[in-house]
Amino acid sequence: MYTAPQPPPGSGRGRALLYGGITFALVFLLIIGAVVGYLVVRSVTAGDPGGTAGTATSSSAVGTASASTTPVPTEEEQYCWPSGKQRTTRNPPGKLAGGGLQFDPPEIFSERTNANSGLYFTDDEAVAMGAVIPGTWWSSVTVGAVHWQDGYEYPGTEKAADRITDCLLTAPVWGDMGSKTEANRKSEAVEIDGVEGHKVSLDYEFGKSDLAYPDGTKITASHLIVIVVETENGPSFFAAEYPVGNAEHEAAVTEALTSLEVTGG
Repeated sequence: MYTAPQPPPGSGRGRALLYGGITFALVFLLIIGAVVGYLVVRSVTAGDPGGTAGTATSSSAVGTASASTTPVPTEEEQYCWPSGKQRTTRNPPGKLAGGGLQFDPPEIFSERTNANSGLYFTDDEAVAMGAVIPGTWWSSVTVGAVHWQDGYEYPGTEKAADRITDCLLTAPVWGDMGSKTEANRKSEAVEIDGVEGHKVSLDYEFGKSDLAYPDGTKITASHLIVIVVETENGPSFFAAEYPVGNAEHEAAVTEALTSLEVTGG
């Protein structure tokens, strides 16, 4: 279960975002047509993804990263590395699982997919989505494995969470939203089931947005969460995105985060 964040070893970062990290990505959210979404894919597969495999996008990315193995690099290190998006975990009844984490999907996040979420350095993803604007934009919650670039050392939970978050901010899924800036960024140590990890959260504000609810209220920012945890199955992540000010989706993400737990090896 998720426990309250512990005070970080230093103060929060608040550094300017180069946002090239995620997709994380958490986490987990999409873009459909020309409109934005966050951690979600262009096409949604209904039903429980179970153990089906997503399509790999990089032949050099296979499996989950391990801090104990460092293969010989075969390509230049990238700040935002698109991993292969292999799916290896089967979801337990009533839960979504990936890497070494699982959670109870919120009831209102009824769509399921394990397709490419847009997050970088991630693998084995399971995504629950809830419609913000039907057919256009979804909020999402994602879990999966952290797969660091092959041949390069995994940097630990704090740096991994920051990098995945940075890369999510510059991912193509945001589309044409004008100038985009981060606000209220927090970086803090957390524990999931007594296992140490790191959490990054922020509001991503849009300089231009045509997104609006049926009553005409504009959507001007998204709230992002990325958590990286060390588990027996290797480094794993939780990522979420929902519109700032959407109380129903915020409560759903909080519900998913509260149910988050570490699975066995």
